[in-house]
Amino acid sequence: MPGSDVRPRTVALATLAAVVLGGLLSSWPSFGYYWNWDDLHLIRPYAPAELAGTLTGHWDPDDVETLGFRPLTTLFNHLRAVAFGEDLRAHRLFLLALYGLALAIIGDLVRRLGAPPGAVIAGACAAVLAKNSYYHYVWVADGVHILQLLFGGVALWTTHAYVESGRRAHLAAAVASFAAALLTREDSLAFVPLMLGVAIAPAFIAGGPILPSGERWTRLREGAIAIAVLLPAWWLWRLMAVSNAPNFKLEGAAAGRIADMMLWTVSPVAAIRCGRPSSRSVSARRRRRAGWGRPNAGWRGCCSPRRSLRVSSATSARG
Repeated sequence: MPGSDVRPRTVALATLAAVVLGGLLSSWPSFGYYWNWDDLHLIRPYAPAELAGTLTGHWDPDDVETLGFRPLTTLFNHLRAVAFGEDLRAHRLFLLALYGLALAIIGDLVRRLGAPPGAVIAGACAAVLAKNSYYHYVWVADGVHILQLLFGGVALWTTHAYVESGRRAHLAAAVASFAAALLTREDSLAFVPLMLGVAIAPAFIAGGPILPSGERWTRLREGAIAIAVLLPAWWLWRLMAVSNAPNFKLEGAAAGRIADMMLWTVSPVAAIRCGRPSSRSVSARRRRRAGWGRPNAGWRGCCSPRRSLRVSSATSARG
């Protein structure tokens, strides 16, 4: 690593520890929060037939959530429910550890591209403390985004490793991890340009041409062919499984919505209010724990690390 004698493993472990510690400090009040919204019906053990059905149909057997093809999301929810039951603290600690692992992998990639260790660790801390990140480890069901990030991070790391080494095992791992990300959430398509960027970044950073030549070009071409084969196969599978699922559209207002989200992310105050979820497919035990049926009973804020935001009676009535 240029300009540093710090071992890569040390940087990775420090990144993981910093993410877990930072997440714990910022989200500690949330460890007393109840199950929230779709936690109540998504995080549960699924029957084998239900899990198998996600390979040929909607990822939510209860048919409550947005229609889509996400079999690994359902499997992830099943495994978490089996492992941790209804212990919310265990669920949130697990998600923080998984987040730390994902950012450690991405951080190692950034280090390989020339970033100093301090910048890697600081960047990971900024990521876990960012306002939009609270969803992923406080709202348990939303933790599937961390799994998606982990798969995407592995895809990026192995893409870089393949372009550098030429080992076919790295190419296979990149394609497999990207496929896993797609089977977790469809918006993992966003990793495609990132994988391309990672593939051409080393030559660009070294001051060479943007498009690599020689062996690097051959590797880039092979990787592009592999992704070009994977994407239509995945899309066809999705169309056959959930033919009426929403498709991706580029609308005129998309740029404005992206800009709004960026401004919301960096703004100093988050105005988050959590309404009362539907009682469909929710056990009586969880409804009692959540306080459903009591006047003005609402959730504590799901995303604020500093204070709980109680729902007003008007908001609860609307929910």
